[in-house]
Amino acid sequence: MAELKLAHNSIDFSGTRIGRSSTAPALPLCVTKNMVGVDESIEVTPDILLTALKGDPRDRVTREPGTPREHAVIELAQMWGDVADCVYHQNTFRLCDIDNRALAVEAGSIFIRQSDTIAAQPPATYAAQPGEIQALQSVRGRVLAAMQNQVQNGVLIAADFPSSFAPPAVRKMLNETETLHNACATNK
Repeated sequence: MAELKLAHNSIDFSGTRIGRSSTAPALPLCVTKNMVGVDESIEVTPDILLTALKGDPRDRVTREPGTPREHAVIELAQMWGDVADCVYHQNTFRLCDIDNRALAVEAGSIFIRQSDTIAAQPPATYAAQPGEIQALQSVRGRVLAAMQNQVQNGVLIAADFPSSFAPPAVRKMLNETETLHNACATNK
């Protein structure tokens, strides 16, 4: 397993770095009832919706009637892609919040891992529709680039990503990206 480190960096990052994704201020913006397929009339908090996203994809029901059950894996990856894309489009000040940072690390890592797993299989494995794999890869590229930008800005650092949790593509990006400054220190 690759070692996580900061590339050529002596910037000091101290204090509590990661909070809880379930209490992230960005959570209600990025995880909605509509996204998860919950009826708007049902009372449910964003942290419960996040917990539902973390469920086993094999236990999920597909959104479209008549769609093969295997397609739920792609639908779940699409949802995580939407969450990660939303979180990484927050401004730097929002991502300096420790709970939003936890959500960014979690959503980005889960989505990158899922999209890489799906892309490594033949499209028929998950009953992929034409263009779905390319769409996932497009979102993956956007999320990974945004993640790298936040590492360069010091909003995220390698220590924020537990080595057992970060997928190989994220570990590689962390090892190859130099942190240039601590943007959160300048936003206080």
